[in-house]
Amino acid sequence: MEEIYAGANGLYLGKIGERVFVFGEKIIYKYNGVGLEQFLDLKSTNYLGRVSGLAENDFFCNTADYENKLTGIGHWNGYDFATLFYSKFSTYRTLFFNSEVIFLGGNYYNEEMNVIIKGKLISN
Repeated sequence: MEEIYAGANGLYLGKIGERVFVFGEKIIYKYNGVGLEQFLDLKSTNYLGRVSGLAENDFFCNTADYENKLTGIGHWNGYDFATLFYSKFSTYRTLFFNSEVIFLGGNYYNEEMNVIIKGKLISN
């Protein structure tokens, strides 16, 4: 085992394709086999956290609309970042199938509330 990061910033793990990604403070880092390199800076967006996807130009994450007290499912298509779905739930698990994506989420303020959201994957 070897350490690849040590620091004061809180970081979280995600997976895009077969690669490990790390995110924190609205920046996504890619593990390059040796260390972390910055992949995407989303500081100017409503990106909240998490990353999960099939490819670097096709991944999902959580977003936030603080004004309306909503969270959402965001998507990066390699060029644009957009929120595809708003709710009062944050997603914490994403599963991919041939033509569908399933999100499991919950409301952090009411632990008894959970949600499953289904989406259709669009191939290019």
